[in-house]
Amino acid sequence: MFNAGHAQQRIRATTSPTRQVAHEAMILLSGASISSGLSLQYHNNRSAERMPIHPHARLPFIGLIMALLALIAGVAQSAPSFSTSAQTDESVAIAHEGLHLFSAPSLQLVWSRLVRTKVHPPIVTAERIVVGSSRGVFAFATADGTPLWQHSFGSEAFRPVLSDDILYSANLNGALAALRADNGQVLWQTRLPGWIYPPVLFDSYLVTGGSHGMIWGIDRLSGETLWKYSLGGSELVYAPIRLVQQIGQDQLLLTTFAAQGLHLRISRNGIVSRRHFDTGVAAFFEVVATGNHTASPNQWYLAGMDGSLQAFSTQNFAPRWRNNLGGRPPFEPTLHNNQLIVVNDEGRVHQLDPATGRTLRRQHLNMSILGPALRIGQRLALASARRNGPPSLEYLDTDI
Repeated sequence: MFNAGHAQQRIRATTSPTRQVAHEAMILLSGASISSGLSLQYHNNRSAERMPIHPHARLPFIGLIMALLALIAGVAQSAPSFSTSAQTDESVAIAHEGLHLFSAPSLQLVWSRLVRTKVHPPIVTAERIVVGSSRGVFAFATADGTPLWQHSFGSEAFRPVLSDDILYSANLNGALAALRADNGQVLWQTRLPGWIYPPVLFDSYLVTGGSHGMIWGIDRLSGETLWKYSLGGSELVYAPIRLVQQIGQDQLLLTTFAAQGLHLRISRNGIVSRRHFDTGVAAFFEVVATGNHTASPNQWYLAGMDGSLQAFSTQNFAPRWRNNLGGRPPFEPTLHNNQLIVVNDEGRVHQLDPATGRTLRRQHLNMSILGPALRIGQRLALASARRNGPPSLEYLDTDI
């Protein structure tokens, strides 16, 4: 469902596995039922219940299947979005049907690799770019795109996480591995059930979770499982978000398919405390935390499937404001000149007051946007898709 890179990706929700698209379609078909031992799940704000099958519901079975297939296609086009880019002061890497490197501030395309391959948000340093893809993990020289190494764990690799020259790679088949960033050597590998999101790193351990309604604490040095914790069977909508660490306290924010927000205080030994809070979004509009809670240090954001954006306090998790932006779900917001810049893949651009959420200016650009606004020097730029060829990168006018 994916933060130097989420996240937010056009490659539609590539950090959000295909399985979740079907899951959301099942939500939209809530209340429908079929016989012969089959059932659909009904979801409300609190739980997922198995609905009994009525004997007279057999005839519409084919129609329901056709409707389900149509809904899956529709939801695939409206799935939450995750960031496609990563950058240094001199380079911007865009993940869209391949990996594309642009120079900054000229915004000129330098090279492209893995063309027509599904790729996830990359990690960019001055020396190398590492990217997860449908073909595994790849590393390229930043300067000219020379291939450095690659490794496959038998399935699609999501966005890697880098710390102290060690990469942590999460995969669609549940494989989690630590690799040396310079040569791709695997230091350890473990396997967890189902797909898993890119991990959140703490001093001596990491946390990941995904499809099985569980999160795991894993030792960063050995890959040993330290603890696991059940979220009541509800899958994660988005990768766990690490809150600013307080003295002696590691904290996570989680959102689940039960439309619940969770604030966890954790340690190397397990869960210290757990707190539910109301996201204010109906279960039919699954929510995805934007991840960029550092944009405004005292608040973080939820993007709804209904195109809304909400701000919450990082202190007591109380909702501060909600703006129904309209259209498809927004990418993670960018703070620029005391304004919150929010865009979606339809080309809708909103400039909001971070304190109140009030719209200061809106634009509708005639382009398909690939990710959030990127800060390049004192300006913002947007990556957009082109029908044939690599994406383009252009500066955005934010003057009011």
